[in-house]
Amino acid sequence: MTTTTCIDSNSSRRSLSLTVLRWSQERVHTTKSIINDMLRWPELYNLEAPHLRAALEALEKAEAELNLLN
Repeated sequence: MTTTTCIDSNSSRRSLSLTVLRWSQERVHTTKSIINDMLRWPELYNLEAPHLRAALEALEKAEAELNLLN
């Protein structure tokens, strides 16, 4: 494998990794938005608030980890 091919391969892997990272960050952000919207519904809040808050906390931790990878 030549140096140029190696560099191209590494560049492609890095680009793919950054794309997957960006998609993951977008999914976490979208899911957090949905959960925050759900917490505004009184019917859901009364029944599911602890579960939704736990999910939100887990997403925030995941988001922090993804930001470290960036």
